[in-house]
Amino acid sequence: MTNLFSLLPFRTKVVPISDSFDHSKSGFRLKLSTLVSLISGRSDPESRRLLAELGGLSGLASLLKSDLTNGVPGTSDDIKGRQHFYGKNTVPDAEPKTFLELALDALGDETLIILMISASISLVLGLTLEADKSIGWIEGTVILLSVLIVVMVTAFNDMQKERQFQALQNK
Repeated sequence: MTNLFSLLPFRTKVVPISDSFDHSKSGFRLKLSTLVSLISGRSDPESRRLLAELGGLSGLASLLKSDLTNGVPGTSDDIKGRQHFYGKNTVPDAEPKTFLELALDALGDETLIILMISASISLVLGLTLEADKSIGWIEGTVILLSVLIVVMVTAFNDMQKERQFQALQNK
């Protein structure tokens, strides 16, 4: 069989039709990788060519054991077969962020960045220009300590919100 996609410049986005058929017991003849190629590159010319080679929308519906008017049969055996062959149509749960990641996100706030720069300047000036060097560090340190407190409280609140959101999703 001639591979029509060997002439295309973006071969990595499209699964060649010779690789897109699976003659397993399930009866589904179109692999998931081909569907992903069709959907992710639906505006690309190579995806349009693949769709045309599959027989257009009616050919695609036939390969998926579906109907353009009525959809999928929807019987329990059909649904189980589709889920077994193609996988469940769910979005995977996102990994929750760690406390450190949440704290680093909080440090990205512009106000806190300005405060940290101000604290650094205050520390340098206090330690170099202050007459009494034993107290020159206090202002800058207090500003940095207040930034640290704000970051920790923000990260803790964000972590609680994520846990509450996950608990709601699991219900």
